[in-house]
Amino acid sequence: YFLMSGICAEIIRHRKTAKQLMADFDAKTLTPDYFPTRWAYVYDYDRDVFEANAKDAVRRSKISVYKSAQSAPILILSPRSRGFSARETL
Repeated sequence: YFLMSGICAEIIRHRKTAKQLMADFDAKTLTPDYFPTRWAYVYDYDRDVFEANAKDAVRRSKISVYKSAQSAPILILSPRSRGFSARETL
């Protein structure tokens, strides 16, 4: 959970791709506030495990955006009111 939570925070708040996440993981420059060290240190994870989780999180976020685009049109009051999205505002 704590690994996926941090990865999702990076994707949503900084709009990072899986490649950017892997580059940050290799350089050890991930945002420390998103990966709590109390339970597990993020760089203790194997690179392959981190990469698989990063790719899965990016894939799931794209599915989520796609599914939200199928919903009825909504009025968006600010550019960031829905988080990140590929939809155009009305």
